[in-house]
Amino acid sequence: MTGPILQLERVSRRYGSDALPVRALDDVSLTVERGEFLCLVGPSGSGKSTLLNIAGGLDRPSSGRVLLEGQDISTLPEHRLADIRLRRIGFVFQAFNLLPVLSAVENVEFMLQLRGEPDVRARALAMLELLDMATLANRRPAQLSGGQQQRVAIARALVGDPVLLLADEPSANLDSQATENLLALLRRLNDERGISIITATHDPLVMRHARRLVTLRDGQIVADTLS
Repeated sequence: MTGPILQLERVSRRYGSDALPVRALDDVSLTVERGEFLCLVGPSGSGKSTLLNIAGGLDRPSSGRVLLEGQDISTLPEHRLADIRLRRIGFVFQAFNLLPVLSAVENVEFMLQLRGEPDVRARALAMLELLDMATLANRRPAQLSGGQQQRVAIARALVGDPVLLLADEPSANLDSQATENLLALLRRLNDERGISIITATHDPLVMRHARRLVTLRDGQIVADTLS
């Protein structure tokens, strides 16, 4: 398939009342080509997380359009949007969002089970192995450190081979060496599998690995540069 992986066309997101609106995004347009590794940067409250949520169909814009692989997802019914999130997009949340009653490997294979795919255990273990987590596969989230939980969350996001990976502060719970290892993996997946990656971060290490930096301030894009 050709064309951009993602397009935001004059997207705004308002919260609050009509009398006291808060503009989390204000008339933002952004095109992300296939295979890009893009980093959203800017101060807290600049709109980075809101942009990620709208790009991934977790939130809807108040105005404007969001196109994923050329399809306008901003007005789709929820069941169709949920299927796109399941099959085309991988999410890495800052809060991990792991299921506490499931082991690490069960959290990873759960995404494949939802899709009705075969060999879920083997694929989940292979992805944990890639992230140096195979020896901890049977531990539940409460038995893992923050950095280990982050790697399980990343394995879960990647196991279904998404076309787009969205990561909100992926290095927040990792030390510098673990961050370098994670970023090397993301760059390899970006290079070898062509997964498009968008991260939101304050971490200079993450910024150095990205190929493009998009800076937001007060809900608007104020700079867009190749790194």
